[in-house]
Amino acid sequence: MDLVKIDGKTYDVLVTAIQETASVVEGGNKGTALYRQRDIRDIAGIKYAHSITFSPNDEAPELFDELFSYLFDNIRESVQLEVVHNQSTIIYEAVYSAGSRAVAHINEKTDFVGWDELTVDFQSIETIVNNV
Repeated sequence: MDLVKIDGKTYDVLVTAIQETASVVEGGNKGTALYRQRDIRDIAGIKYAHSITFSPNDEAPELFDELFSYLFDNIRESVQLEVVHNQSTIIYEAVYSAGSRAVAHINEKTDFVGWDELTVDFQSIETIVNNV
């Protein structure tokens, strides 16, 4: 069961792949020590990102196009992302700057017939603070 909500609106699309990445966020005090030339880290926390691939639901393919239009016709500062896929849920305020669509197939007249998948790279707008 997949549930995709963006800014509170539910899109009946399939989630076919999720790739999660995490990156360490450095604070302003990072640098290199003068005497020993040793790196100094100022770890502020971690940011999570997800590359999510959506595919159309055969029963409502227009919602797939509507999702792409919502995300890329008018770029927003951020979106509230909620994706339920199998036993996990991803919920956070996300920024995004890239997306790609792939054509399902091309017929002999070179007219494309629908989009097969949409991959969007989301990143958390907030840093998860390191509690050390």
